This record gives sequence, C-alpha cells and structure tokens, in this order.
Amino acid sequence: MQTSRKVLDISIPVPWGVIAGKTFGEKKDTPVLCVHGRNDNLETFSQLLPLLTDSHYYVCIDLPGHGKSTHADKGYILDLIWYTMTVKRIVDYFNWSKLYYLGHSLGGQIGFLLSAFYPELVIKLVVIDSFIYTHVHTAEFARAVRNNLFESTLKLEKRSGVDEAPTYSFNEFLQKMIKTRMTEVSQDQIRTMAERNLVRIGPDQFKFGNDQRNKVITIHFTLEQLESVAKVISCPTLEILGKNSVVTQPLKNLKKYPLQKNTNVSVHVIDGDHDIHINRAELVARLIVPFLSDKVISKL
Repeated sequence: MQTSRKVLDISIPVPWGVIAGKTFGEKKDTPVLCVHGRNDNLETFSQLLPLLTDSHYYVCIDLPGHGKSTHADKGYILDLIWYTMTVKRIVDYFNWSKLYYLGHSLGGQIGFLLSAFYPELVIKLVVIDSFIYTHVHTAEFARAVRNNLFESTLKLEKRSGVDEAPTYSFNEFLQKMIKTRMTEVSQDQIRTMAERNLVRIGPDQFKFGNDQRNKVITIHFTLEQLESVAKVISCPTLEILGKNSVVTQPLKNLKKYPLQKNTNVSVHVIDGDHDIHINRAELVARLIVPFLSDKVISKL
C-alpha cells in the first residue's frame, strides 16, 4: 500500500492470538477504523487510502482468520455478532472514545452493528457496497440457525478440518483468485492481497491462509431485529453502492429496507461493481473526503 503517511505494522492481542494491521498517519489525529470484506484483507484499501486526506489516523486491520491475523480457536462459530465484538476489542485496545468507521462488504455490516450497539462511539459511518438486508422470518429463525450456522459449520469441520486448505504455486493461486472473485480486479491488486493472505509451506508452495470457516459466516436476524438496529444508528452515515454490484441487484426498491428509513443515512449509487473502492477509487474518495470533513455532499 503506497502512501506518504507514516506507516506502522501493528499486532493487537486478543484472547485467541493477535489481530494484525497497519496504521497510516499520526496517532494524535482522529482515528478512522478501516475494515475489509470477507476473504479479503487490509490491502483491499490500497487504492482508496492514498486518495483520502492526511488529517486522520487510519487504522486498517485484518479480521480474524484473514490476512495475517490469527484464526479463531477451533470450535468457534463465526457470525456477525462475534466479528462486531472483535472490532470492539480493537477499539478498547486503542482506548478510543470516538472514531470514524470505514467498512467494505462484511466490514460495512460490522460497522452498522457497531454503530447500533455503541452509538456514542461512532462519529460517522462510511459503508461501501454493503447492506444487512438478508433476514429470516421469525417463524423460520430456529431452522435457519440450525441449518445455516450450526450444521454448515459442523459439516465444514468434518469434511476438511478448519485449518486445512489445498496447496498451490503462487501463480496458480493468483489465477484461482482472479477466476473466483466476483468482480474484475487488476492482477497487481490481486497480487498485493494474495501476498498478505497466503502462507508459504515449501518452495513455491502456498496455502490460503484464510480461515475455511469464512465460507459459512451467516446473517440470521429477523426483520424486526434489523428494524431495531436501523432505528438506533444515530451517526451520519454515508452508504456508497455499486450500480452493477451483486449487493444492489436484489434491491429493487432501496427505500423499503429498514436502514433506508433512517434519516441519518445518505445513499449514493455510482457506476461500478462490488469492488468500487478498488475499481472506482477516485470517485469513491470524492464522496468520502467531504463527508469526513463535514462538507455537504450532493447526491449523484
């Protein structure tokens, strides 16, 4: 990640190991906590971060089981609540009383929950191509948790073991990551993220370092719960969506979703896909910079 700011690698202790990350800027400035999406790592912000102002202290982290962060202990069930609590551990480590939050995809979903659970903490929330719109009907809640969370996790453990992953050469991994990613991202960007996600186990032999349980992270909120969360998010929120993203395609009517009823939320839909923070970084930055600096943003 190229930037003129002061850059430091960090390692934050947690009960199961460490959360790895990087900081950009001066610690005296107001922090911006940057959290990536599922199976990415902090390098997902490598295109966007250099375009943001130097007036903040940017802390980018690898979520547990991603990048260089420790996997959760065996037997853990990974869900959105657990990830949100992990982010709160990071906040407590730095002893922050206030912060800005920037999240993409899963990181954005975590940001929604953190802002709801700790409304006094988050000054402003920036969410890139992320929604918590998936919900289960109350009558189906028990079945959804059983099938989508419990059984999926148990089957994954039995099939391969949570720490096992296939091995490939570095080039094979690059091609596999390019092929399986839901969007087109440059090979240089894939390489940058791969270097942080892969674990060398031999001469040109690597395994994917991410936790295999990332495959079964689920959202099992009811609509009533989502509405409750949406109502208590009190901070100004900037939501940037890609017009052609897999996230926005199911959302034929944005206004009917609980979060859109919150008057603190400003939604901007721009041309692009799920990885607009990478592929349309300059356009995304033009929205974020004035938002964080209290300037008015006109909707696109």
